[in-house]
Amino acid sequence: MIEISLSPDQLARLAVLQDKKEYPAMYGYLHKIVTDKIMASPNNPSVPEWEKTAATAVARLKTSGGCRPLSVGVWLGVQV
Repeated sequence: MIEISLSPDQLARLAVLQDKKEYPAMYGYLHKIVTDKIMASPNNPSVPEWEKTAATAVARLKTSGGCRPLSVGVWLGVQV
């Protein structure tokens, strides 16, 4: 997967969700970030990779059910 840049506010929100163990909300938020990025730059050559990231977020959202998720930092290549 391609690295996705997140703003300090987005990172902070993800950190709060992760600390509270609100994994479905965390993956839902990640999905929104990625789909907003796709909509803002539909002709970007990275769109296919962003779409894979969005699909992964949906899959994890459907299966997260309170279990420990893959670290957001590892998944997106960022420090959370």
